[in-house]
Amino acid sequence: MSRTATVVAVSLLAAALAFGTGCDRAVASPAPPPMPPASPDDGVDEEAAAPTAVAGVELPPEARPRALDPTAAEAVPVRAGGVVARLFGGEGTSPATFSYPRAVAVSPVDGSIHVIDKRGWLRRFDASGRPLAMVRMPVVDQGTPTGMDVDGEGRAFVADSHLHRVLVYDAALNLIDAWGELGREDGRLLLVTGIDVGADGTVWVTDQGADVARVQAFDREGRLIRRIGRWGRADGELRNPVAVALDPAGERIAVADSFNHRIQIFSTDGELLAVLGRLGEAPGELKYPYDVAWGPRGRRVAVAEFGNDRMSVFEVADGRFVTSFGGTGTSDGQLLKPWALAFDPTAPPDAARLVLVDSGNHRLYDLRWSVLLGD
Repeated sequence: MSRTATVVAVSLLAAALAFGTGCDRAVASPAPPPMPPASPDDGVDEEAAAPTAVAGVELPPEARPRALDPTAAEAVPVRAGGVVARLFGGEGTSPATFSYPRAVAVSPVDGSIHVIDKRGWLRRFDASGRPLAMVRMPVVDQGTPTGMDVDGEGRAFVADSHLHRVLVYDAALNLIDAWGELGREDGRLLLVTGIDVGADGTVWVTDQGADVARVQAFDREGRLIRRIGRWGRADGELRNPVAVALDPAGERIAVADSFNHRIQIFSTDGELLAVLGRLGEAPGELKYPYDVAWGPRGRRVAVAEFGNDRMSVFEVADGRFVTSFGGTGTSDGQLLKPWALAFDPTAPPDAARLVLVDSGNHRLYDLRWSVLLGD
């Protein structure tokens, strides 16, 4: 192995270890659910006819999508009043359950919810929580994704964290593209952890190594547009950035700077605009923020605090703490290691909906944003 390859490999391993136990290699999994039968109408063996590779990515049988009948499951009931509109999931391997979910995105096309768990299963649900489709990541024995977003055409962009690449799926969860190349140089990827896709098609990712910490912007074909940030503790620098979110106007990005225990706001040109939070457990302090999302009007951000078992809300303009949700536990309204969150872009601002991933409890909260804020 060349010296350069050795340095990259060591940097990537160190970053994975520093990221914490939640990003370890995938746990041993039971046999995958059976693939759907071939259609009797055309006599074609669909499994045999399915592609075995896309964009150089080999597709074992479980990495080919399985369509589900939404009428086979009941819609998750909506609760009257209160912050929690729905609570669904639970530990398991069935289509409606999870094993430590870590990534979520809501489609701007139809409000469908996409979730990836630690076993590498990507599930798509309708807005009422009924499963529509599922597929497994092509490779799971080297680690599984921790970030995802859905663009305006319903395509899911997955940060395939340990495989230093981006995977792209259509609405039926067919893999349609993949790009990314291992390297410390700008334009390449190490441990790619978070992803957000702008309305103009720009793909923003957070990427890290032992002494590499950056946000990179790519076009949809994976060509570098710009890089923001570098490793360090000073304002404007990053340590283990794990998520990036573009504001509704497409003018600012919020970065979950997890090992500096803060959220940093940059212009899309890289100018530092604000720093939110600091290490601690008191209201307005943060401990390992693992995801961040902009409120529908672009004035506030919601933060998933992996280390404090809560979700906190901040005003961006002045950094003021607004409110929080959660607290350590397994009961209704409590959280264990929340990893991800996403707003529903199809909901009007006065009826905004926030999906929060309660990773340690293997479930998802569907929260009423205005009730949470007391509006």
